Amino acid sequence: MDQQTTPVSSTPRRPASDSFDNSGGNRYRLAKHPRNNDHPPHYEPIDQQHHPILAPPHHQQHAFNLNILKHAVSNNLPSFFIIFDSSIDPSSIPSSIQVAIMLKKLFTNNQLPIKDLSMCVQAGARRFKFAVSDKADFLTLFNGTWPLEIEDKKFEVIKPRSLPDCLALVVRYVPSDIKQETARQQILKAIPAAVGFSTINYRHRQNSLYDIRFNVRSLEQYQTAPDLGRLAIGHHYLPLTSFFSGYRLTYCTACWKIGHMRTLASGAIKRPSPGELFRLYLQHANDFPVLNQAQ
Repeated sequence: MDQQTTPVSSTPRRPASDSFDNSGGNRYRLAKHPRNNDHPPHYEPIDQQHHPILAPPHHQQHAFNLNILKHAVSNNLPSFFIIFDSSIDPSSIPSSIQVAIMLKKLFTNNQLPIKDLSMCVQAGARRFKFAVSDKADFLTLFNGTWPLEIEDKKFEVIKPRSLPDCLALVVRYVPSDIKQETARQQILKAIPAAVGFSTINYRHRQNSLYDIRFNVRSLEQYQTAPDLGRLAIGHHYLPLTSFFSGYRLTYCTACWKIGHMRTLASGAIKRPSPGELFRLYLQHANDFPVLNQAQ
């Protein structure tokens, strides 16, 4: 009887227990799970390990809310100055922190409802600059009467020359047949705290109408008047709105001339050549016709 022979190979065969299809314990040898001891220890600072990272993403680092910017511009309150008398010895002039403490005590003794000072810095040898961030506090300091001495030191307070734009109102569309003095008297009858009248004329209006801008020294009258919405002048019931600060300077980014925007520019866009000193506000003779005519 012939015996069945198995071919001999120089390469030894792997046992069945070592195959890839085996679902036994050798699987863990093929797919190892990471252990805590497999990686070297990583030491982190304690403050970074327990506190979250508050930095915004890279694309949001330079982003800001436009409403916040508009509020900051429209609510910009001017500063006050306090000047100590020249008879005071220079060594006896207090520091900025001491001046802030003296002002707070002065407000408390006179029962002035000032919330807090937003700034108090030295602006000269005997002059200090301080400000508040609230409209009510600003009007209290602007309308109030200051004493002549503070802690036995003679001083003088320099108030702003005029009220800021954030305390201004505008009467819209006043007919040209109403004189400005008549309109001013009608406004004073309705708003007795109105001061600093000025006229606003618009060239784009077809009808001969103008606006009247004025400031209000009383916060209650300033807040109540726009809520009513209108003001009676003569036989007209005209709109009454708050005054919004416009752009201080309008210039074109194409020809870099003052007085118009890029959409109304004439000619090709001018770009600086390599090595050329390029000024943002390139002044031309026709940029200020009124000033050039006066010269």
